Amino acid sequence: MQVEVENCEYTDFVGNSKDCYYCFDGGGCEGISYSDWIAFSRDSCDCSHLMKCELCYECLDCDGCFNCDFLQDCSGVKDSRFCLDCKDCSDCFMCCGLRHKRFFVLNEECAGREEYDAKVEELVGDGGVMDQERLWDKLLEFSADKPRIAFHSNHSENCVGDYFFASANVYYGFGVIKEEDSMYVYDWGSRGPSNDNCDCCLGGDSELCYEGMYVGHSYNCNFCYKCRDCSDLEFCVQCVQCQDCFGCAYLKHKQYYILNKQYKKAEYFEKVAELKKGLKEEGKYRALWA
Repeated sequence: MQVEVENCEYTDFVGNSKDCYYCFDGGGCEGISYSDWIAFSRDSCDCSHLMKCELCYECLDCDGCFNCDFLQDCSGVKDSRFCLDCKDCSDCFMCCGLRHKRFFVLNEECAGREEYDAKVEELVGDGGVMDQERLWDKLLEFSADKPRIAFHSNHSENCVGDYFFASANVYYGFGVIKEEDSMYVYDWGSRGPSNDNCDCCLGGDSELCYEGMYVGHSYNCNFCYKCRDCSDLEFCVQCVQCQDCFGCAYLKHKQYYILNKQYKKAEYFEKVAELKKGLKEEGKYRALWA
């Protein structure tokens, strides 16, 4: 599923993006490859859960970083490598838990660029060729006794879970962007307001959706997979710009369909009520409100 993309080969559930390759679950990106859950970022590779980042490689759970490699849980960091939980820092190497710092190696300040480069070269060794696995293991060992943030939240309130951005009143959410009054959601993000969703993942920009996966820009859709720009759907797969459909797959611009067969309006609602009653009696229909 792709929406408003250009030159994005081997990508799925990607929107408003350009020149991306082998990416999944992203939007507003350009020049991203081999990554997932990337938003509003460009020219980065082998990353996951990035927002507003550029020229990043092997970074995870980062926001607003530039020209960085091997970061995790960092924001506002630039020109740095192998860092954990750093914010508003630049030119840092093998550091953990720093704030507003520059020219730091292993959390120790250097006199300037020259000393910083010399210490980095010493740690890298092997003629300047980085052994990425060795350095990352060394960083984990170094950071083992450092304080770590237990809850990551930015411009959010009254949320339970981890990794929230501009969200409110979300219970048990993980990787949530601009969501309100929802529960049990993960990797659920949006450009604009999204609210009142439950048991949903890998989507966003939706309202009153339940048990949805890869559902975007939709309203009152339940038990749906890879549906977009839809309303009042249940048990549907990969439907686009549809409404009032039940048990349908691969439809576009349709209304009043059951199992991909069209019905008249009154007949549709009568038939759906009959199907739901039978499913409830068999214990196979348990909507949030049932």
